Amino acid sequence: MLKPIVVGFGLFMLGIMFLLISVTVLKYRTSWLFWTLIFYSFLLLFIIPIGTLFAFIGLMTLGLNRKKFGSKGRVT
Repeated sequence: MLKPIVVGFGLFMLGIMFLLISVTVLKYRTSWLFWTLIFYSFLLLFIIPIGTLFAFIGLMTLGLNRKKFGSKGRVT
């Protein structure tokens, strides 16, 4: 019964790990990624209480580092 949930959560964690590696290690920061992460953080607000905590941390981090994300056509 819980198998689809476990598989979905595993794929979610794998995707988050790849995203974190691309943003932090490879420094792939484009403007569309910034807005995608903002949207994702707003979706996390509705997963109370852990998602809300991660959403606030994500939104604060994105707000403080918004200049590190390049403008259109520029990859930093």
